[in-house]
Formats: sequence, structure tokens, C-alpha cells
Amino acid sequence: MISGEGFVLRPLMPEDAGSLAQNANNFNVWLNLKDLMPHPYQLSDAEWFINHVSEDNPAQKMGIVIDGAVAGVIGINLNTDIYAKNVHLGYWIGEPYWGKGYMSRAVKAFLPYVFDHFDVAKIESAAFSRNHASVRILEKNGFQLEGVLRKHAFKNGEYLDESRFGLLRGEL
Repeated sequence: MISGEGFVLRPLMPEDAGSLAQNANNFNVWLNLKDLMPHPYQLSDAEWFINHVSEDNPAQKMGIVIDGAVAGVIGINLNTDIYAKNVHLGYWIGEPYWGKGYMSRAVKAFLPYVFDHFDVAKIESAAFSRNHASVRILEKNGFQLEGVLRKHAFKNGEYLDESRFGLLRGEL
């Protein structure tokens, strides 16, 4: 468990499924994520996800818990092959929590955990270029823009540019 200002990061538990589904089932949240995140997001999706990530040791995905409810998720995906020393950081938070600094603080709290628990040299992340809030979160946490992939994603009938960021061990 990682304590932050106004939140706790911790592994997800079965009893989190209700609040996880409630915050994930939001079209505006879904618009900024890969289609791997279903929409609508149902209780069964939350139950499956919690069961799936509970097998990871150490935890790769954590709930962002605010006032006892899972408001969002932050986590990494491990890379393989020649990219095995890099991880990909992803995150989302429910719309009622937007603009309050929770995600910037959650990323800041999570980064040392990643470098302490995983043998990686780099944490990479990406955001749709139009998602100025997510781009700003990465910049505020020391990530460097490594490039913009033009019309790299196709989401909800629209081509989107994707900004790619990286943070090296030692830059934290």
C-alpha cells in the first residue's frame, strides 16, 4: 500500500468491483483509453479485471482509493524480448475526480514503487495528444516527450495523434 495526499494506492480486492465498475463505466473516461477497456463497463468486467491482476506479485496494477472507493487504476505492463527492461505506465481516474490533482499525485507516488520493485531502466507512457491533462501529468512527473506518432490510433471513428513519453531510472 502506498499512501498519498488524499488517496491510497493498493492492490485491488474483490469488494472493489462495485466502485471500480461505477467509475470505469463512463464514456468520457473510455474516450482516452485503449479499446481493451470495454464500454459500457459492467460489474462482470470489474470482477474479471480484479481476478486477473490479483495474480501479479509484486502488484503491477493498483486501485486509486479515495474515501474508501476505487476512483481509478494505475499500473504497468511488463514488456518482453529486447524491451524487457522497459515497462509501460497506464492510468485512468473517474470523471468526478478530474482536475483535482489526484492523478498527478498518484503517478508521483507510483513511480518509485515501480523502480524499487521491477528491474527496469525506463518507464514509458503514452497519451492521445488531445488529452492535455494526461500529457501534463506526465510532464509534471519528469517524463520527457520522445515523439508524436501522427494519426497513430483510431478511436471512436477518429484518427488520433499519440504523444510518447519516457522516464529513465535516475531521472526520478
